[in-house]
Amino acid sequence: MLDLPEPLTNLYDKQARDLNLAELQDRAEALFKDITVTKEQSDILEEETRAQSKSKTWFEQRSGRVTGSTFRAATKTDVRKPAVSLIRQMCYPKSHSFTSEATRYS
Repeated sequence: MLDLPEPLTNLYDKQARDLNLAELQDRAEALFKDITVTKEQSDILEEETRAQSKSKTWFEQRSGRVTGSTFRAATKTDVRKPAVSLIRQMCYPKSHSFTSEATRYS
């Protein structure tokens, strides 16, 4: 088994939905202090995700992140009421992937 960083989606805690903004911010600060990625993990992850959308690891690791595909929408959304579709796209990118004959690279 590969030693990869834990996907951000594993941080989900159903109980956090009941916290107010200040409590969420405190919780996020505490969580992010504990998140580390070693050089070795970074190297393994880079190698494992070279195939990008053909890689299960690529989807797992990008879930929950603002990516190049979602950056503009993330910066334009109202933080007090973010678009549910944007949250779903960021947290579940595989369910929002799009391909067609015209967009497939040969």
